Amino acid sequence: MRSDLINKFGKIVKLNCDNKTLRELILKNEKSYLTSTGAVATFTGERTARSPKDRFIVVDNDTKNKVSWGEYNQPIKAKIFDEIQEEIIEYLSRRYVYVVDCVAGQDEQDKINITVFSELASQALFCKIMFKDVVEHKIKDFSSEYIVLSAPELKLNPKKYCINSSAFIGIDFSRKIILIAGTGYVCEIKKAIFSVFNYIKPQNNVLTMHSSANSDPDGKNSAIFFGLSGTGKTTLSNAKGRCVVADDENGWNENGLFNIENGCYAKIFELNPEVEPDIYQAIKTDAMLENVVQDAQGKPNYFNSLITENIRTAYPLKNLKNVVISGRAEAPKNIFFLTADSTGVFPPIARLNSKQIIYYFLNGFTSKMKGVEVNSSAEPQWTFSPCFGAPFMPLDIYTYANLLEKKVDEAECKVWLVNTGWTGGKYGVGKRIKLSDTRRLVDEAIQTGFKGIKFEKDDYFDLAVPTHCEGISSDTILKPVKTWSSIKEFETMVKKVKQAFHKNSKKYKIKEI
Repeated sequence: MRSDLINKFGKIVKLNCDNKTLRELILKNEKSYLTSTGAVATFTGERTARSPKDRFIVVDNDTKNKVSWGEYNQPIKAKIFDEIQEEIIEYLSRRYVYVVDCVAGQDEQDKINITVFSELASQALFCKIMFKDVVEHKIKDFSSEYIVLSAPELKLNPKKYCINSSAFIGIDFSRKIILIAGTGYVCEIKKAIFSVFNYIKPQNNVLTMHSSANSDPDGKNSAIFFGLSGTGKTTLSNAKGRCVVADDENGWNENGLFNIENGCYAKIFELNPEVEPDIYQAIKTDAMLENVVQDAQGKPNYFNSLITENIRTAYPLKNLKNVVISGRAEAPKNIFFLTADSTGVFPPIARLNSKQIIYYFLNGFTSKMKGVEVNSSAEPQWTFSPCFGAPFMPLDIYTYANLLEKKVDEAECKVWLVNTGWTGGKYGVGKRIKLSDTRRLVDEAIQTGFKGIKFEKDDYFDLAVPTHCEGISSDTILKPVKTWSSIKEFETMVKKVKQAFHKNSKKYKIKEI
């Protein structure tokens, strides 16, 4: 199909342009500007976040009994998918088409070759940053397994196709085609490819995870950080003395961990160079910014939310000082479930037992942060996202949970629940837990497992919580109830959270503990 499309588009095709050429084309043809760091700043247009309600999967003989159909995995008939595909191809045939050949997956046995066709040079550059560029890495004998057709400026007729809006993200797993229309938010490309991994690989005993990972420089003593956008995956994987293995998407096979991507895509609203110097310094040549406005001096302003709070940067892993370039590491010794708890009732860290691991993984309790989805709330909303990535998980959630349980047992790794959210009260009353405290607690878990420190059972959630950690602002934060001004208000909130857990567990048939 790749060759047929290239031939069809003919002279309008710009095939595997280098980064310098793409930057020049972006600055010439798109709303954009060149930053003082050398990174190019782009804008996504009307949609500045993901559109999960516009995501569909083709129903066929293979998917009908494998896909967990529902809110995030909406069915669409092959005939309608084909009609949309024809409209996208016809649309692209009247524009320049940027084609990028790339590879997703840093492990040779579990990689997927992809060719992306898009009408925007900015999307081509994004794909070259986020995945292994065939030309740059001198990959020979490339043959596409999946095709992505992206027409961000094409508005579809929702009535004609019986879809939810003028935007569409569709996946045909059998014919290996991804269609994207009506949205310029580049993350839709990356998450569609991630969905492909989440459908294919777990069926072959490979656990795919919405998580970041880091390790020692030699790829040993690795750690995984599960969490939704804004919970701290990127920040915590960029830690002093540690090296980044992956920023957002991981696979875990018989060889250990492998990064599905080759770059980082980070939320950078209120990015502080003193607090997160590695990320700040990574925004240079070969990086791109998304929806970041300029300040009066013509520099990118990370504190301006005029367009959205969901401002982003994409940069290649090589832009980081401390990184495992191979994107591979040994099986993890520690796993962290990150919850930006806006209710303020969970401790900043707790060690989970075997039943709690599956319970909290399947529930995926967290807060949906501002701006990461279309029409999201102006403030964090506590929510549940099974497997910490429900919008990208096509299979039944127990498929991922059973694989996690198996691999945790085999690797004998510890699993921790980490609250990166609020303390001293709910959002609007309490304060966000200090990043320095979270970093210190996570580091202690990785380095010693709190060796020699007494653990006590939390009275409200039966969690094992350390009683002390050297270097944090106060041991008081380890017991959330002590940080609230009213025990009654705390216990009222705990009751609400437990009721929400019960309701969600019932919805997904999760065994309660």
